[in-house]
Amino acid sequence: MNRFLKQSVAAAATLLLASAAHASLVTYEFSGILTIGPMGDLAVPQDFSGHISFHDGLRDRDSSDTHGQFVDHRRSALFATRIGDQDFIVRGGRTGEIDVDIFDNDPTVGVGGGDDGLGIFATNPFLSMGFFQLYDPDVFHNARIPSITPPLSGLGGFFIDEGAGGIFSGWFDTFKCTTCAPATSVPEPGTLMLSGIGLLMLGYAAQRRRKVSKPLRNAAAHSVPRDTTRSLCAAKSACAF
Repeated sequence: MNRFLKQSVAAAATLLLASAAHASLVTYEFSGILTIGPMGDLAVPQDFSGHISFHDGLRDRDSSDTHGQFVDHRRSALFATRIGDQDFIVRGGRTGEIDVDIFDNDPTVGVGGGDDGLGIFATNPFLSMGFFQLYDPDVFHNARIPSITPPLSGLGGFFIDEGAGGIFSGWFDTFKCTTCAPATSVPEPGTLMLSGIGLLMLGYAAQRRRKVSKPLRNAAAHSVPRDTTRSLCAAKSACAF
């Protein structure tokens, strides 16, 4: 295998592996108002904000067509909320997880069933927080992790539970997926795979050209003896070797 073909195969393998291992973080940013605190209703509603990050390549743990359940234990998975100058953070890991639930026309969601819903929850031994948003009419078209920012329509709520009665709750003012729009500078997995296959084909074609052209060059070299060529050039004084 010549050098060019080896390089083509190596580059194609890299692209194909990148396609197969394509799993990136999905990140939502949010802000809202808390109306209930540990002591009950807040006299003055309090602002909160934060973000959630989890991986888009998670396995669906629910076999139904109407409910997708995804659990992320990776350390880069994160649910972070700030209230005033206090931070509440849950990371994925051995004792922490981010749970994502997608409902598409699920018979258990909504009054009478059949509504859509999105719930994201984070838990560790000391803290739990999350939200659930109910949608009617339809927002999702399947039970997979959405690639859009769902609207803030319908009923919904946000909570933080520190245990021992330390509960905050409220609702969102903003909720936006900051990673859902595909980046134009990064090829889609299908494009990566096609590029890898294309490199392999180019390497194969180059190898075939070399195999075919070598006998032709040999045949051309033997068709006119080199000494005869030199004698003809010497007679004409017009050849250079």
